[in-house]
Amino acid sequence: MFLILALVLFLVSLATGLLLCGFELPAVLQVVSSISVASGAILAFNTYRVNSLDKASEEYLKEYKNLLERSYELFTQNGDCPIENDRLLWLTTARMLVRAKNIKAKIVRKAYQSIADEYNEYYRFKYYALLLDNERHFVLSYFCPDSLYESSSIDIKSIAVIFDFASWKAESDPLDSVDDIKLFSSSSGIVPVGFSGLYKYLRMNKGYWNKIEEKAKKASKDGQLPMHIKVANDDSG
Repeated sequence: MFLILALVLFLVSLATGLLLCGFELPAVLQVVSSISVASGAILAFNTYRVNSLDKASEEYLKEYKNLLERSYELFTQNGDCPIENDRLLWLTTARMLVRAKNIKAKIVRKAYQSIADEYNEYYRFKYYALLLDNERHFVLSYFCPDSLYESSSIDIKSIAVIFDFASWKAESDPLDSVDDIKLFSSSSGIVPVGFSGLYKYLRMNKGYWNKIEEKAKKASKDGQLPMHIKVANDDSG
C-alpha cells in the first residue's frame, strides 16, 4: 500500500512538473502512462516475490517441525527409555537433525524464523531431558558393546550431532528482559498469600527480598508494603 501511494504521488508530481515546463498534455500523459505501466509491472513482480518467499518459508517451517518431531519419536521409539544402543538409530536420528538444520537455514522470513526458533528450543530441551534421563545407562558398554572399532559401536559423529543439538546455545535469553523484582513487588501480588513455602524460599535470599520490599514501597502511593509482602514477613513458621 505504501509503495502504491508513493507511486501515485510520484506520477502526480512528474506530470505537474512536465506541464510547468511547457510540455503538451498528450505528451505528458504518454510519459506518465509508460512509467505507470513499468512501475505496475515492478510492483506486481515484487508482490509475487514476497508471496513466494512467504510460501517457501511456510513450507520449510512445516518440514522443519516435522523433522524435529519424527527424529525425536524415532530416537525414543515413541517413549522408550533407556534409548536403544543401536548404531543405525543414532545415525538416522543425527542425519534427520542435520537435515532439519539445513532446512531451517532456508527460512528467510523473520516471522517464520521466530517460530522455527521456538520449535528448536522446545525440542532442544526434550532432547536434553532425554539424554539426562539416560545418563546412568550411557556406560562404555552401551556405546561399544564389543570394541571401539566394531560396526556395532555407536558412531561418534552421530553422538556429537545429537548432543550438540541438545546443548544450550549462548544466545539471547528471553528471560533477560524480565524484571522479576518488579513482578514480585507488584501491589496485586502475583503469588497468592497461601503459597507460604514459596515466600519462605524468596525470603531465604535476604538481599533479593530487600529489593522486592524497596520496589514495593516505591510503587505504593502511601509508601506502605502491599498485603502479600506483609503477610510473608509476618509468617515466621
